[in-house]
Amino acid sequence: MTLACSLPYHVYGFVDRAFITNRERTGWEPAVWFGCLLPTNRTIGLCVLLECGALYRGLPPHAFAFREDAVARWAAADAQAWDCFGGEAQVLEYGYLRELPVQLIRTEAVGSYLFTLEFANDGFSRSPGQTKCLHGIEIESGAGHGRLTFQPNDRVLVYESSFTTPTALSRGRHTWLRRNHEVYGVETWPSERTHEREHVD
Repeated sequence: MTLACSLPYHVYGFVDRAFITNRERTGWEPAVWFGCLLPTNRTIGLCVLLECGALYRGLPPHAFAFREDAVARWAAADAQAWDCFGGEAQVLEYGYLRELPVQLIRTEAVGSYLFTLEFANDGFSRSPGQTKCLHGIEIESGAGHGRLTFQPNDRVLVYESSFTTPTALSRGRHTWLRRNHEVYGVETWPSERTHEREHVD
């Protein structure tokens, strides 16, 4: 089981002081984000090094910003579409997507791809209609500018200049796309063997 992951590279930014002082202070504290905790049914927990040398773990994504002039109001639901699934997870940067522009479908905010959290070996991930990854995105303009968000495939559009077209992105969703609900495999049990297996004590 994977409960903690190192990022593909460390990221510079700022932590909302309210989250590291029990709401006693306001403003931003310079920080380096280097890892993630992945607790079941909770937000992703950020592991950071503060400028003063202190280490913090388990900060929610809405406690982090890339700029001091980032939008002030940012909630957990803005920073992460779904709670962590549990089971196992891997943090990886897909090289093809590195730093590509990403449009958030629901808000039309634009940002840059950072990396992806891929979950596995849990009930959600085993079900084709429920399995999801979460892409880390730095929002650069629009709603949430300067903030961090984690969104699944069906909430983002990616612009890759040699392949995708801006006009398609500007129109938003492709209404003919559907989520997969099938499981694929090469080796299966013949129907009589399946029947036998169901009656084994």
